[in-house]
Amino acid sequence: MSQIVDVSLVIPVATNKAWDGLPLIERVVNQSVWPSEILLIEVTPVDQSTILKKCSSLVGSGVLIRFVPSLGAFPGAARNLGVALAKNSKVAFLDLNTLPRSNWLATSLDLLSVQSSDGVVGACVFVGESYFSWLLIDSLFGRNVVSTFPGSIFTRDGFLKVGPMLEKVRAGEDNEWFQRARLMNVNFYSGSGRANCEYVGFKDISYIQFVRKWNRNYLSAARLPQYKLIYEFNIVVWFLVLLGLALNWNSIFADWDMSSPLYFPHVTKIVLGLSLAGYLFLRTIYLPVRRGAQLANVLSYRLPFIFAVVLTADLIKARAFLSRFIFRGR
Repeated sequence: MSQIVDVSLVIPVATNKAWDGLPLIERVVNQSVWPSEILLIEVTPVDQSTILKKCSSLVGSGVLIRFVPSLGAFPGAARNLGVALAKNSKVAFLDLNTLPRSNWLATSLDLLSVQSSDGVVGACVFVGESYFSWLLIDSLFGRNVVSTFPGSIFTRDGFLKVGPMLEKVRAGEDNEWFQRARLMNVNFYSGSGRANCEYVGFKDISYIQFVRKWNRNYLSAARLPQYKLIYEFNIVVWFLVLLGLALNWNSIFADWDMSSPLYFPHVTKIVLGLSLAGYLFLRTIYLPVRRGAQLANVLSYRLPFIFAVVLTADLIKARAFLSRFIFRGR
């Protein structure tokens, strides 16, 4: 039997294929230490009896398991409710697709104590299964350890210093919450560099499911302040300025005199070609490799498929934010 510690574990749950075999519950049961309380926030009704059977060792050891209905709640609302109902001063978070490794809770508690911080941020790696899932991971996320809200543990006071999470958006609420924490200089530790969780939400995703998920999430997140496309807007503006200069270069600086040293043939094509080449290099080679993808795997037959994935993601993102900009007053 594992040691029971004074931690409340909050998990938003829903009935979907992620519950096949209940891998998340199995990972919780196999922890080297157990939380004294588990709050399962039911976003949709779940089969409670099946879950309790999987948790029989926890229940028999005195772990309190509470099912809390919150039908239709988005992740932020579900987590806020969990914090409000938690009985302990330390609150940990997981979700359906974030599976903790066996020492996740024990290691996080040790770091929380050693670092004397208000919380320890989750450290996650993305795990694929199908060819497309690994292609998606390499294209947009990489193989490096990333900081995530699921897998995090906070003191209740630390969470409340930042304030509640946004409740009316389907995605992006965790990034907005972390941004607030940084602006407020709340002491959260995220520097271990060792993964303690695995994200498995892309294991069997298809291209069509990817398009639908990205479109839904970006349309929801486009209203958030951290997604104001100031950086991207500046790039577009400078590109348009450069393109306008290229279109008029020979007219302005050479008066269309082909003998002039300032006359450049095909200058517009050169600018467009260099711009496209720069985009291709940045999005399909540099960023994937920087995020941990192997260069040999990128510079292979996978390269055009990586380009297709990142182009799709960028077009969806552009459409979402353009729609939000045009219709923001409606």
